[in-house]
Amino acid sequence: MTQESAQRGPGSGVPQDGPVTPRDNSPTGATPVRVFLAYSLAVLGIGYVLFAPWVFESYGLLPAGVAYLSVLAGGISPTVAAVLVARHYYGERSRGLFDAFKRPATRVTFVAAVVIPVCMFYVEAALATAMGVPYNILRANIVAVPLVLIGMWFMNVWEEVGWRGIALPALQGRHSALVSGLAVGAVWAAWHLPHFMVRDSDMARVYGGFPQFFAIILASSVVYAWLYNNSNGNLMVASLYHAAGNAIGTIVLVDVGAAPPVIAALVVVLTIAAVLVVAFGAGSLSRDGRVTLDDIMVSVPS
Repeated sequence: MTQESAQRGPGSGVPQDGPVTPRDNSPTGATPVRVFLAYSLAVLGIGYVLFAPWVFESYGLLPAGVAYLSVLAGGISPTVAAVLVARHYYGERSRGLFDAFKRPATRVTFVAAVVIPVCMFYVEAALATAMGVPYNILRANIVAVPLVLIGMWFMNVWEEVGWRGIALPALQGRHSALVSGLAVGAVWAAWHLPHFMVRDSDMARVYGGFPQFFAIILASSVVYAWLYNNSNGNLMVASLYHAAGNAIGTIVLVDVGAAPPVIAALVVVLTIAAVLVVAFGAGSLSRDGRVTLDDIMVSVPS
């Protein structure tokens, strides 16, 4: 057993291929599926309501600029929904939601959170070139990534408190890491739907449409599940990975002027997800077992 797995606590750090037996951290009614469904409904409901003015404004149905604050609020809706659901089901123990940023994780996982997105973009560029699509990624100002990364972290951390902070560990209490990752990915992608409904949507231009985006997010969510379970449920690692991917994507879009073809991105992320499933197993995507909400919502000392 690794040092990291030993620090997970009683009942953790063991490869898990089936439902996890709940410990006394789970109050009555807080079943894995129930928590996941409650969170999904909350985050989609809050998100759609807050993003709606943005969509209406883009079509001239609202005055320009009135949707600015609602868009900002929509961006943090995954955290708002997570706090509401965690508080409802776990009471004071819901503070574990934010304590997850301090969960012990190895340096390797932090490095992987940055290196993997960089490698993915270069592989996508190489694949695009092999497909006959001119794409000069060497023009990208990679040295600017650290600065952009900081800004992206503060933007993306609000999502990770929801997707990996409560949704993934909740579902992993009943289902495999693979199934849980795919389910979280479906909700995660659905939350972005208003971005594609905005007139002249940048996201629609980059991905070519919601179906392509949906497929990429599903596969990406499996990679996130692997990183999450191998970093002992540390949200700092997940947030760093999210921010790194978006930071590199932003640099590429600005400096190169275009994203790699969507098919290239889809092939790369699908390949990575498939390799991880084969190498680590669909059950936990980790040698140390999957992290559940019972591991996160620890009892509050009396």
